[in-house]
Amino acid sequence: MAETVFKLNPPDLGAVEALAQFPPDADLVNADYSGQAFSDLKWHERSYPAVRFDTAVFKNVVLSKTKMRSSAFEDVRFTSCDLSGADWSGGQLSRVEFISSRLTGFVGAEGRYEHVLWRACKLDYALFQMARLTRCCFEKCDLTNATFEGATVGHVAFRDCNLANARFVRAKLSDVDVRGSRIDGLEINLEDLRGLRIDLSQTPVIAALTRVVIEKS
Repeated sequence: MAETVFKLNPPDLGAVEALAQFPPDADLVNADYSGQAFSDLKWHERSYPAVRFDTAVFKNVVLSKTKMRSSAFEDVRFTSCDLSGADWSGGQLSRVEFISSRLTGFVGAEGRYEHVLWRACKLDYALFQMARLTRCCFEKCDLTNATFEGATVGHVAFRDCNLANARFVRAKLSDVDVRGSRIDGLEINLEDLRGLRIDLSQTPVIAALTRVVIEKS
């Protein structure tokens, strides 16, 4: 498996066990939360605009269809969480990890993602239009029909992912590594191909985009 050629900084969480446990019967009423652990909470379809989380962990938290537009996350880890259908457009994420979480239909349009890791996550139909992703990594993720249209994507690796029918039209790509991932049906402009790193097994897909015919001698 191809390795990323850039450094991905993980969340700086210190001693996770020392984080204060958020009360199970409480709700988010403040604009800023720091040094807290959120576990086994069900916040389906709630709205929390412009909330900031700093040094926090989320485990088994249901955040599906939440509206957290323009919120900020720094040094945060999500494990086994449900963010399907959540609208977090305009969010600012730095040193964040999503582990074994569901983000089907997640809306992250116009967000800023720096040093973000998605590992073993479902991101099918996720929307990242006009977002900026810098030094990020997707590992073993399902990104079928995901959209990065108009996004700026630099130093990003998709490792062993399913990118079938993913859309990168009008995206600005720089050192985007898709080696080892499934890319059939990929939609991308020809002028952006120079920012894409592929392996030999993927050349027929790229050849189809450029209408180049590859024949065995």
